[in-house]
Amino acid sequence: MKIIKIMKRFNFLYFIAVVMLSIVGKTQANEGITPLKLPIVLMGSFDDKLTYQNLMHTVLPRNRQWLGLFCKNKVCEVKPAQVKVSDHIEKWELNGESVTSDKLEVKGKPLAVFLGVPNIKVGKVATYSFGSDSINTLQLIEGGGYADEAINKIAFYRQLHSKKGWKIPSNNTQSMTLLREVVTKKPTDKNLYIEDISILKLNSGLNTQVLLKKGAFGHYGTPALPLIDWIGDLDNDGKIDILLSIVTECGYDYRLFLSSLANVKKGELIHNTAKTQGELMRCGC
Repeated sequence: MKIIKIMKRFNFLYFIAVVMLSIVGKTQANEGITPLKLPIVLMGSFDDKLTYQNLMHTVLPRNRQWLGLFCKNKVCEVKPAQVKVSDHIEKWELNGESVTSDKLEVKGKPLAVFLGVPNIKVGKVATYSFGSDSINTLQLIEGGGYADEAINKIAFYRQLHSKKGWKIPSNNTQSMTLLREVVTKKPTDKNLYIEDISILKLNSGLNTQVLLKKGAFGHYGTPALPLIDWIGDLDNDGKIDILLSIVTECGYDYRLFLSSLANVKKGELIHNTAKTQGELMRCGC
């Protein structure tokens, strides 16, 4: 009987050890991976196949109901979106090991998809400008790359970098302009490099709001350019809302600004309601 008790005790301890090792293994496997927190906005060239299959594993929530911004002939509406998040397993060319990442499949080609964003309801929304009306990544590539000379040949950036800025087209009486400037930040430590900071501002009359402020160049020297993906009235309050993304080499940076959530006391014209940033699972050679 004593031997049986010892064996049962051993089996119980063995079971606990296996569970603990399993938890530790999962923790180590997911170390450094931070799941995206709500609200989430994602943009891209969504199609009926798959757009993303290189997102860090487990960053996107599974089995949730998303909303999408669908546009046809410059008429846009918010509708439930068919979004599927699943595991994508492939062999890594460098060492032949299996690598698991998130695969995102979106049907119907929406301009953007949203999860957990407040003040957005199903229905038609006013649209004032598309990214193709101002600037997109393809235009930059066809224009000769990301050098300053190529950027400033494009009318949108020429206006955006001017003192007057780029006037946002809209059907309401609220006149707004976007301005981008690059300033030099002197390091406190002499051993550090001087950093250029890219600042995007929104002006309306005497009010000015800084929409984003970050390093002007990425890891490989690519300018951190704001791409204006869509401007309209997403929350149906009669004021301007903005969807924008930032050029990144090894990740994604999407932002949704809603006017209905603006903190007027803090001088906000629009509020950065959803800021979705992250890194791709692997990048480079």
